[in-house]
Amino acid sequence: MSDNSSFGPDTQSLRFSVLRQTDIERIHELSVKVLEETGVILHYPPARKLLRDHGASLDEARQLVRIPRHLVEEALRGAPRQVNVYSQDDLEQDRLLVLDGNRYGRTTTGLNWILDHGASNRRPVTEKDVINWTRVIHALPHVHFAGSLNDQEEAAKSEEVRCLARMLHYTDKPFMFSAFSGEGMRWLWRLTEVVQADDRQPRLMVLSSVNSPLIYGWGQCEAAMVSAEMGIPVCFNSSAVAGVTAPITLAGSVAQINAEMLAALTIIQLHRPGARVVYAAHPMAMDMRNGMASISMGEVGLMSAACVDIGRYYGLPTSSNGVCTDACTPDPMATLEKWANGYLPLMAGANVNGGAGSLACVGTVSLEQLVIDDDVYGHFFRHARGIKVNDVTLAGDVIARVGPGSAYIMEEHTLDHFRDEYYYSPLANRMNAPTWEAAGAKDAVERAADMVRDILARPQEPFLSDDESREVQTLLAKAEAALADTAVHVYLSGATLCFATLCVAPHCYPIIQGDVNMSDVERVLTVSNQLGEGPIWLPEEGALYWVDIDEQKIFRFYPSTDELEAFDVDTRVTALAIRASGGFVTATDKGLAYWDTQTRELSFIADPEADKSATRFNDGAVDRQGRFWAGTMNEVDFVTPDGSLYRLDPDESIHTMEVGIAISNGVGWSPDNKTMYFSDTVRQVIWAYDFDPPTGGISNRRPFVEIKKENVLPDGRTVDSQGYVWNAQWGGWNVTRYDPTGVEDRVIQLPAQQITCPAFGGENLDELYITSAWGGLSEEEREKQPLAGAHFRIKVGVKGLAEPKFSG
Repeated sequence: MSDNSSFGPDTQSLRFSVLRQTDIERIHELSVKVLEETGVILHYPPARKLLRDHGASLDEARQLVRIPRHLVEEALRGAPRQVNVYSQDDLEQDRLLVLDGNRYGRTTTGLNWILDHGASNRRPVTEKDVINWTRVIHALPHVHFAGSLNDQEEAAKSEEVRCLARMLHYTDKPFMFSAFSGEGMRWLWRLTEVVQADDRQPRLMVLSSVNSPLIYGWGQCEAAMVSAEMGIPVCFNSSAVAGVTAPITLAGSVAQINAEMLAALTIIQLHRPGARVVYAAHPMAMDMRNGMASISMGEVGLMSAACVDIGRYYGLPTSSNGVCTDACTPDPMATLEKWANGYLPLMAGANVNGGAGSLACVGTVSLEQLVIDDDVYGHFFRHARGIKVNDVTLAGDVIARVGPGSAYIMEEHTLDHFRDEYYYSPLANRMNAPTWEAAGAKDAVERAADMVRDILARPQEPFLSDDESREVQTLLAKAEAALADTAVHVYLSGATLCFATLCVAPHCYPIIQGDVNMSDVERVLTVSNQLGEGPIWLPEEGALYWVDIDEQKIFRFYPSTDELEAFDVDTRVTALAIRASGGFVTATDKGLAYWDTQTRELSFIADPEADKSATRFNDGAVDRQGRFWAGTMNEVDFVTPDGSLYRLDPDESIHTMEVGIAISNGVGWSPDNKTMYFSDTVRQVIWAYDFDPPTGGISNRRPFVEIKKENVLPDGRTVDSQGYVWNAQWGGWNVTRYDPTGVEDRVIQLPAQQITCPAFGGENLDELYITSAWGGLSEEEREKQPLAGAHFRIKVGVKGLAEPKFSG
């Protein structure tokens, strides 16, 4: 790190506490008691159900949930102790938030009013202001996170998305944005994917606020839960106002804030165990003389520092209000208030310290104030580093060499250390009065204005290629259209399907089921497959292939032109895999075969179960060494374990790899190629094996996931670039994502009961295609499921892996 936020091994980092441990323990006990006995109002229905399903008491009429102690304590134990946030590609600008780690500065976020230098009235933010804001942020060494600034030239529901699309062009720093909706967060994530490698996500954090007293709003809660699904760190926040929405006493206000924070933490961790979070309390107070809420009364700094103490007690990364003021212009009072309230929580150890650029109780921004605040952070970070004491810095040999009466100005030791020992303010006046007067007698605000002009006069550094810029603009247009058509949420409890969003675009079919998070099905192909299976993306053609087993058809779909073709085959093809020499290798009810995409002909290889009249091949896939794996099943008696798993090598030799399988399904491999997944559908288990890539050997079979829901069976699968397993669940109306340890991570509900297989496709492998079936449904059930057998496409915020090709 090149700035003053970094602490070295010989440095005694400066930190102090405003609370004793016994004080923190008393506050914690009261906070837990508030959650257990008083409870919190939750407007977001999935959050209420989530807590109820884990043992919380729910008063649905009041939307009031009382959260038991053990859920809070489990959430505290399970929350990660560090958070990584990445820059675009500069390792020195990556940010690690961890106890006793570096301390960082960030701007305010989500504001839409700006004060011009020398003006007495603020005005609405414009597009040009967003650009200038970002360019100044990028130039400042002590502002480590860039917050949003929302232009008001055109009213829209996509302000945050539009802001990020613009800011990506002008900085490579990480971002800190506000949360307003789940769908908005998905679009923010997709924008960062344009410029971020998979191993350098997340690029942003999100601020999700609990409303006081003890209310968590729909949009904020939904956005936090969706952010957790995608791996975006959630800075859960309370901005209670002491004396109005929290007790007037500092300790009482902090206790309520902590209760609100723990409620948000519990929801996030129950929804996605291990989700990355930051304890980000931002208290305020009421000035009882004039009835105005204040963010800069001296006691706010004390409460902020106390909240940092509590977050550190829990072992969590922390964030504070930082440098905030009630002053409406960059004047001496603004700097005084920012110092008084920002210094305390930073010295208490807050990892992130906000407020840079803000005025008027975080209601207005100023570019000059942003430059001043960067300078304030510079002083803070230098103090936080403390004094390094070692043989070099003690300089005993230098003192002896210089001796009495001489000077140190020409010493090599001075040259070596004058830069890293001292912070040099870019705004400070180090001239005597006559020299200062001769230079124009400028004050700090005027010097800050000069710095702003200098920054904006510099040549613009490009951070996006032309292709990336076009992709960002395309995504922005889609986001604005989608978010503009978003209506008020409608929710029906239980297992009833309802629409959460009303879309007017063709092929758009957004769905939610009452007991899970929302997911927008972006496209529906109403192909009415009796047994749709095995989707696979062929990048050379930009096409998706899949099969309808029982109808003996192979489908090909070109998303770019909406062209859909169906090819008849004279047997039931059950699985497709790409062949390096062209066409596909397939599994069929008559054995293994090649399918030529030009002639549409099958060429059979062999049938290792030709002597078994009751069995046929089912699912299959190719490993990264170019071998085709396919399993069989007994289709006369599904529960009889007559099936086996076979491996077809490039030389067309066939090897039996597993026996005693009822219905073979879902072959796949982890990104590191060390684990193979394979489902036995009837047994409701997904197995994991140790995989040996050179030999194709498997060993150490153990359950990866056991599904314990009646009539819900694991079907086809895919593995994403993060190593998570996506499994279609026959009879379950959903695709479920599991983390690499087998813990459920996300559920996508769909308007069809028999979901068969997911696969990643699209130009960037960031679209999840899902097949389904109407086979096995009664006529009455089919009438209730008009989309049974349809093909669905969803953007899920992560990318898949390229499908390997069979080498034979």
